[in-house]
Amino acid sequence: MTVVPTGAKISLRDSKFIQVIARSLSISCKEELEAVRDALIPPLACAAAKLGDIDALRAIAEMGGNLSCEDYDGRTPLHIAASEGHLPLVEYLLTSGATVYARDRYGSTPLMNAIKFRHIQVINLLRETGAHLSSHDLENTGTILCSLAAKGDVDGLYAWYLAGADLEQTGYDGKNALQVAKATGHKEVLDFLRQKQQKKESFVNE
Repeated sequence: MTVVPTGAKISLRDSKFIQVIARSLSISCKEELEAVRDALIPPLACAAAKLGDIDALRAIAEMGGNLSCEDYDGRTPLHIAASEGHLPLVEYLLTSGATVYARDRYGSTPLMNAIKFRHIQVINLLRETGAHLSSHDLENTGTILCSLAAKGDVDGLYAWYLAGADLEQTGYDGKNALQVAKATGHKEVLDFLRQKQQKKESFVNE
């Protein structure tokens, strides 16, 4: 292993550090380092995912690391990449076998993370790969959509729409996002919801 000079500071923000550590561990044949390697792979992989560093993830994969590994919160590199909106890295992880169905300790999937941070391209890619909203994910969607409509958050509504949510789903008070938008007077939200409603009706009538 490389000897680090006394007083030197190494940060996981430096992708070279991730690559050096991964490669250093991979060339060691000492059995006692296996446990250390296995313990380091999840934080290294997740740190690389946060940085959008595909080269670092490739290095980890080359040393036999599992790119679907979970950190202490049950988050996989795909969760992190989806949260950060790193599209090329998300694509790399998916082609490397990462599952879109993994759930972290909070019950969130990579798709839910992409919705939360409005990463549209990531949402589209995950959907193309088979990701979908489960009944669990949709439990409080009506209330969430109504809240977004009340705030005038078109981007948030669009993210849920692309993920497959029914924009007409009602919230806890029996109202849907369109009704809330009418009450709050958010014209942009109204236009968006009416457009999607018309598109849905047109599709049904075909």
